Parts: sequence; C-alpha cells; structure tokens
Amino acid sequence: MTTVELSKNAQTVLEKRYLLRDENNKIIETVEEMFDRVASFIATTDEEREEFFELMTSLRFLPNSPTLMNAGTALGQLSACFVLPIEDDMSSIFDAVKHSALIHQCLEKNTLVMTNNGLVEIKDVKADSMIETDEGAFSVSKVYYNGKSDEGRLANATGIIYVDGSLQGTFVYEVCSFWSDQFRYAQMGRNSNDSTEHFDGVIDEFKINKYVGGNEPPGVPTIDGPTTGSPGVEYDYTFVTNDPEEDGIMLQIDWGDGDITEWLGPYNSGEEVTQGHTWIENGTYNIKARSKDEFHESDWSGPYMVIIGNKPPEAPTIDGPTNGKTGEELTYTFVTEDPEENDLYYYINWDDGTYEEWIGPYNSGEEIQFTHSWSSAGIYDISVKARDIYGAESDWGDTWSVEIISTGEIEFEMEIQKFSVGRIIVRMKNAGQEDLSNIYWNLSVVRKIFGGYILKTNGSIERLNVSQSYTIRTPDKSIIRKIANAKVKVNVSVGEKTYEETFYGVIIGRFFLEKSLFNVL
Repeated sequence: MTTVELSKNAQTVLEKRYLLRDENNKIIETVEEMFDRVASFIATTDEEREEFFELMTSLRFLPNSPTLMNAGTALGQLSACFVLPIEDDMSSIFDAVKHSALIHQCLEKNTLVMTNNGLVEIKDVKADSMIETDEGAFSVSKVYYNGKSDEGRLANATGIIYVDGSLQGTFVYEVCSFWSDQFRYAQMGRNSNDSTEHFDGVIDEFKINKYVGGNEPPGVPTIDGPTTGSPGVEYDYTFVTNDPEEDGIMLQIDWGDGDITEWLGPYNSGEEVTQGHTWIENGTYNIKARSKDEFHESDWSGPYMVIIGNKPPEAPTIDGPTNGKTGEELTYTFVTEDPEENDLYYYINWDDGTYEEWIGPYNSGEEIQFTHSWSSAGIYDISVKARDIYGAESDWGDTWSVEIISTGEIEFEMEIQKFSVGRIIVRMKNAGQEDLSNIYWNLSVVRKIFGGYILKTNGSIERLNVSQSYTIRTPDKSIIRKIANAKVKVNVSVGEKTYEETFYGVIIGRFFLEKSLFNVL
C-alpha cells in the first residue's frame, strides 16, 4: 500500500481525531488505511476507488473532516454543515437551538427536519415535500443520502435536503461539525449566494475555509487612468484588487456622476480589470471602487479625481522679500498649477504703475522669478494672476506687501554773503530716511568763460543723521577781488553713491552772486 508522507504535526492530529479506535480507545488503522476506508465507501467502482485513493494519498485533494472520520462506519455522516430556518420570534429561536443540538448528534435516520407539517424524521422526507423557510414553504427538489441522489432508502440513511429557488438567508443558523479549538480558524460561506436559479448540489457546496484569524476581506481596489478629458469622450480606467486568500473577486465602481455599476465579475485576484466611462458635463468627478469575495466586501477606495473640460489654473502664489530700499533690485518667485497641466502665462502688477504683461509660457508648477526695483519709498502690494494657453484665466492671487525705504538723499542750498569778507557757504542736508556715515565732499569754484580754478577745497563728515545739516565754508577772503562769471561745484560721495550740485553766478570783488539773485538785481 502507498505510504503517505506527513509532517509530525499532521500525524499527531490524525491520530488524535481521525483514525478509528476500538472499544478500548486504541488506534486500529493507519493513515493509509483511513484513506482506503474513505475511498471504498465513496466510490461506486474499483476504478473510482483507486483514483480517489491516489488523490488523497498524494495530498492533492482531501475531503472534509466528517468524511474522513465517518466514511465506512455505522454512522456514515459525511456532511459538515447544516442550515436551519428560523423565524423572528423567541419560540422559533429556541426551537432552532434545540434542533441544532439534535443535529450535533448527527443526521441519523430519526433526525428531525422542519417541514410545512412540522418536524419530521429525515428518513420520511421525500422529493416534492415542503420545507419551511423564513419566507414560506418551498418544495424539496431532491433528497441526498450519503452523497447519493438514489431514491432507495439505506438502512442507516443520513442526508441533507435542498430547496429549489433562491436560497433563504434570513434568520438561518449555520451548524458545523468543528472541534472546539477550531472555531477561531473557520468561517462559513455559501456558494452562489447571489444566485436565484435552481441549486442542485450536495452539502459540500457549502464551503469551509480555514484561515488563521478567519477569511480576510479583499483589498481596496487601486485605480489608474486619465485625470483630464473632454465631455462626451469615453475613457478607460484599470482596477486591480488583491485578495489575501486569492479568492475570486467582484468589482463595483462609482463614477462620481451618479452612475454606480452593479457588481462586475468575477475576476481573479490581482487581475487588471479595464472599464470605460463617458462624462457628459464639464466638471470634477471622483471615481471610487470597492470589491468583495464570497464572504466580505472591502471599503470604498479613496477618490480618483478626473477633470472633464478645461479648467482655469489655480491662483498663483508669491514669495520674496518684504522690505527693501529705493533703487534696490529685489527678486520674487511666482508659481501656480493648472489642473490639466497646460502651460501658463503670468500677469504681474508691481503696484507702482508698472506691469509684467502675460509673460510665458511656463510649465504648470514651474517656479519663475522676476526682479523689480522701486524708485520711491512706500508700501507696495504685488499682485499676480495666470492663464493657460487656452485662455482660461485664474483669480488674482493673494497680494504680497513690500515696504521700500529711501536711501540717504542729500539736498543742497547756497548761502551768499553779500556784504562780508569774500567766502562761499554751502549747506547740505540729509533729506532721506536713513542715517549716513563716512561722507566725503569736494567744493570748487571755476571761471565759466576762460576756465581755471579760482579755488578748491575738500573735507569729510563722519556721520550725518536723517534731517541733519552740515555747512561747507570756503576759507575767509578766499574770493579774490575781480569780476568773473563762475560756477560753484559740490561733489559728495557716500559709499558707492555720489551726489553732485552746481551753482552758477558772478564774482564781484569778494562777493559771489548766485545767478538767480543776480537776475533779480
């Protein structure tokens, strides 16, 4: 006889629960003999027996536990699960509990079954009898005895009854023959639970799936496909669902426009499913999907956003300095995104009467930079908007404020002494908004017609605060007695910045008459 290779754990389980024992509780068969007992009991020919024996000993197929335990015994009970109808009232519930206990004694010939005439022994149930369910009485299409639809009665007949039409699922007890420490591994499922056609099969059509922790629901489907499109055009999307136990899965899709599909499938676990859809109106739509296996449904997937029709870009954002000085070049960054990833143009208002008008195109999401300087002190609000290459224009983005202060500005004024000894006095004033330091100045008096310096002088100032003045004086009696057209030139340098002022006038003796005064005279 064939030898079956089993793990130590499997051998232990078989010895404790499956192999036959005598009246002294001593094991009286081997694993191979157990498979031979089952094959001999199930098969109707020697050829079937040999084929079934080979399937079991190769471990390519194993029947359920009751078959391994009871085939070829006086009990002969091969079914693992039974379904009892129950009504929604206390009496019916407790009757079902009693009947469940009776079933646990196994379906011997006097087992009670609920019919339209009350509980009867299973040996008395015939085809065309009526079985009570929660939705009424249904005719029995066929009676099975030990897996055979033979109408003959066996001496120790055991069996299960099938009801035609849709299976009745409300208030139904599912009674299974498990060892007490196996319940946490098992979950009961019904085959073809959505079928409304006549069901013709044996009790093994009820599945017992043993997984650690019970059957896990399928994963949430993943979605892939276009994210933009036009109205009236069909677009294809792919959906993939993986089931932990690689069960077949069904798929349901919510297209986000009120169209929710029926359950589609079945599909294999991990299979890429392609479905097409057409949106009629412009808008933003969120596709969602969920899946289910024979026992559980997954959650809905997260939304997969699809934009139908051209949408304007988002309002741009601005980043850059918030303060600066007059004349200083400041750099600012502008960016926005277009829902369809169209190229973009920008319109920038610097708030000083100047603009950058629809510059571009730039990629959606690309950061662009521009520099700008302001000539006057003040607070300026930069604003920007964008439009795509098809003309869809965004709203104005939030403004970006920048405060510009003046760099130091120097004002000059001439003081003319008409009746004192000859000298020239020039006053300079810090008229800006920033203190100045390390100031260097030069003053020269030059003949206007013949050229040549009449006098030159220079000096420095360590600091000149805002609104503070400083007086430059030529040496006393520095203007010689003569008459000449002349100009007084003052140069002042502060760091890299230079200021210059020139006064024109006439020297008469020791007096310098500024041109404006001379014209008055």
